[in-house]
Formats: sequence, structure tokens, C-alpha cells
Amino acid sequence: MVSETEKALIFLTKRDVLSEKFSHVKYVFLLVNYLEHQGEDMLQALAGFYLYVIKNVTDQDKQHRMLVSTFMHDLLQAEDELMLPRSSDYQRFWTNR
Repeated sequence: MVSETEKALIFLTKRDVLSEKFSHVKYVFLLVNYLEHQGEDMLQALAGFYLYVIKNVTDQDKQHRMLVSTFMHDLLQAEDELMLPRSSDYQRFWTNR
């Protein structure tokens, strides 16, 4: 059986939000690093944030800006113990999809 965290990781690796900034391999590395440092709940929250933006923001440019800026913030600062992920409140959007 596949866990919710594994589903979230698979979901996010197929949606390469940062393709303009990094190779796909680097993006996957950043996701795994995020999971290792921030935990399963935060990875699910990141997936929930993606779902929230896609479902609730109709302007494509705004969607893109929101996703890139939040993913850059959260993934690039994953090892900072004091960093609060911008996506931290969005886990329910993953859980209730």
C-alpha cells in the first residue's frame, strides 16, 4: 500500500514547478531533501498548496508566480530549522482532495 506521503511525492515529481530554475533531477532532490528535513506533514502540505492554487487561482500567470515563489522559498530553505514553510497550512487540501 502506498502512503499519503509517497502519493504526495509522486504527485509533486510529476509537476515540475521549478523546471525554469533547475533540472528535473535537482527538483526531485529538493523534494526529497524537503521531506527529510521538514517531514511528511510538510510534504503533504506542499502538495496541498499546489492543489489549492490550481483549483482556486484562475489566472495562469498568477498561478505560476505563486507556485514558483512558494516552492523556491520552501524547498531552498528546507534545512533551516527556523523556517516556517509558506505552504504549512495547506495539508488539508491534500488530505481532502
